[in-house]
Amino acid sequence: MLLPDQVIPFLQHDHSEVREHAARYLSEAHDPSPATADDFWRSIDRFGAEASVALVSDLVELPWTAQSYVRLMETLRSGPAEIVEYHLQRTVERLDYPLLLAHREEVLSAEPILPHVRDHLRQRIEMSDRPLAAVWDDLLVHSQKIEGMYVDEIDMRESDRLIEAAARHGGPAGLLALDRLRNGPRDDWMEIFCVRLLGDLRFAPAVDVLIERLDVDADLLPAELGRALARVGTADVIEKLEAFYPGKDLYVRMSINEALARIKRPDTERSVLRLLDRETEEELPTQLAEALCHLCTTEGLGAVERMVDEGNYDSQFCDLDEVFLTAAAMTGYEPRNGADLRRRVERRRKRREERMKSATANDLLRELRDRYRRGEFALPEPDEGDGDFALGDEPELPEWDGYAPPAGETIRRDAPKVGRNDPCPCGSGKKYKKCCLSKAHV
Repeated sequence: MLLPDQVIPFLQHDHSEVREHAARYLSEAHDPSPATADDFWRSIDRFGAEASVALVSDLVELPWTAQSYVRLMETLRSGPAEIVEYHLQRTVERLDYPLLLAHREEVLSAEPILPHVRDHLRQRIEMSDRPLAAVWDDLLVHSQKIEGMYVDEIDMRESDRLIEAAARHGGPAGLLALDRLRNGPRDDWMEIFCVRLLGDLRFAPAVDVLIERLDVDADLLPAELGRALARVGTADVIEKLEAFYPGKDLYVRMSINEALARIKRPDTERSVLRLLDRETEEELPTQLAEALCHLCTTEGLGAVERMVDEGNYDSQFCDLDEVFLTAAAMTGYEPRNGADLRRRVERRRKRREERMKSATANDLLRELRDRYRRGEFALPEPDEGDGDFALGDEPELPEWDGYAPPAGETIRRDAPKVGRNDPCPCGSGKKYKKCCLSKAHV
């Protein structure tokens, strides 16, 4: 598989799908070094911010430098397009803490920054010297206050501030969170906050407890556990996740697969290939194959190609042919049926781009931006049915040569909705469930 230093040059690739694949690899990596936000800015400056929304949306996931901060403020002051400005404001919210402290006067007075964002930053700074006991008590009170509320009813930035303040205390905060997971109440917001804190600290002593909790069927917890384990990202985590995998419920194995896709180590590639070879559940081989592509696998592309050629994957989960072609381009692998695959994928991309120009998609994007500018954080309501049907007038069926989809009645909705598997209305190019819907949960 490719390692981060080998992926960085693809941020300058002429094809946008390759740049975006490289950006996703680095932004989700347990450790993207030597990549920094500077590498993303170089690509954004070359190709333009509006053509690089996927990179702009993930800037915050990379380590920042002083130069990255300068570029951020320059771009905000330049009056960027609304979709770019939306993502830059979200980036400012999570600005690297040392940079925030170093530039506090400018940030708190900068006119382009929205008032509710400045208020959030001010509160982050005010917590800089708070003792751990006080922060912990506040986090407990906050978790009790929001207990029973839905995610879209909560401004999660309050928990972000408290978790960040606790993480600055290092190991002692990790021990508090680990003790709470072992001995405290279950299935509450505080449990999720402890998992997030342990992930932010990359707290290796918590690995066994985090893996044990994967076996709990809860709405948000499995995804949070997977992210935390990926943040630790050691060879020990890979080995223990693979050992825990057999015989577990579907949601457990899906969380493990998502965690492994973020750990950019050669050990992960070998582990995912072994899991793929043994997996019999209908949905999971597709996810494992996608994970291999997001790892930029070199050993596993033959196995993925066979699934694509045979149509042996779940196209409602992902467009495996697209991610396969991109991973193949980055690793120098030439598919047997590359020309036919590329034509099929290009036709689908063009249809998707046209759908995203529709009035419904524009309404969703406008709604998302307007809510954010007002300081409201409820997201467009996800369609819990067949999510791929929400933005277009018809379902997008697999496009096999010689296959004609049956005629059917047009599906229309009275109000804009976005399906979990639709392109996110924020314009990042990711699926809604992998982008803004996911960010609302963290």
